[in-house]
Amino acid sequence: MAAWQPASVIGAKLVNVPAALCLNQLNTSNPDRAVRFYTDVFGWTFDQVASGEQSYWGIFNRGHLNGGMMPLPPGAGAPSHWLAYFATADIDASAAGAGEIGGQVVVPPMAVPGGRIAVALDPQGAVFGLLQGRFDPYVSGG
Repeated sequence: MAAWQPASVIGAKLVNVPAALCLNQLNTSNPDRAVRFYTDVFGWTFDQVASGEQSYWGIFNRGHLNGGMMPLPPGAGAPSHWLAYFATADIDASAAGAGEIGGQVVVPPMAVPGGRIAVALDPQGAVFGLLQGRFDPYVSGG
């Protein structure tokens, strides 16, 4: 992760549409510690929206939904990390297309509340997520 203080450029101006950034998700081995850290550093607040086998938190910046957080499963074999998701109108076509041009789908399209996701690697090995639908439990009808 990197922190950035904007000047005249405020960051992403286009989000939540196909081919644009739509979700930043923290996958962490210690959700409690992550909540304390990001609350202290940035003043973010966290709202747990699902618990049990698949716990999930909404991350809020000044009252606006800004991301999500979920625990890494035990033995996941990966360190805690941020995962950027990009919106797609057709996740099956996007996942297939990534494989056709040198990428690799590591988590095939699957249903989640509010839509479908997939996780892929680009040809250089960078991990990214694809999301079809709206993964926002705070927006009705999303």
